[in-house]
Amino acid sequence: MSWDSFKDVASGRVNKHQVWRQATETMIIQEANNLLSSFFGATILNTAQAIYFKNKVLSFAILEDKSEQEITAKRAEFIQVLNQKFQSEVVEDLYFLH
Repeated sequence: MSWDSFKDVASGRVNKHQVWRQATETMIIQEANNLLSSFFGATILNTAQAIYFKNKVLSFAILEDKSEQEITAKRAEFIQVLNQKFQSEVVEDLYFLH
């Protein structure tokens, strides 16, 4: 096997890994937003949305303090249900961006 072939194989594996990670992050964000509406009603999506996921921390964009308070009040239950959907501990904490 030539060096160029090895480099192509290694590059392909890295790209597949990154694509898989990005797809998983997107699925977690989408599921979190679905869960938000089922926990708090569809109107909360006007003032709060999951927007970013990295290192097991799910970040929300928050427009009203009331939305953050509602999510914080059910934080542990929200994380537990989200993790159950993925059958592993994908989310450990929530972070709020104002």
